[in-house]
Amino acid sequence: MAETVLVTGGTGYVGGWAIVALLERGYDVRTTVRAASKEQAVRDAVGSGWDSRLRIWRRMTGGMRR
Repeated sequence: MAETVLVTGGTGYVGGWAIVALLERGYDVRTTVRAASKEQAVRDAVGSGWDSRLRIWRRMTGGMRR
């Protein structure tokens, strides 16, 4: 079982590169986005093939939602 890492700011330049590097090294990655519209941008930046190991959480007022 892979270790899981949370990357905040996944829509940013550094966050995006961190996500890719961690996935390539075998980690499961969780990241956050402020708007649902940004989720696809993160997936596009990371590339395909990581769906089973990348989870994106949308920040909602009062909590987080998948």
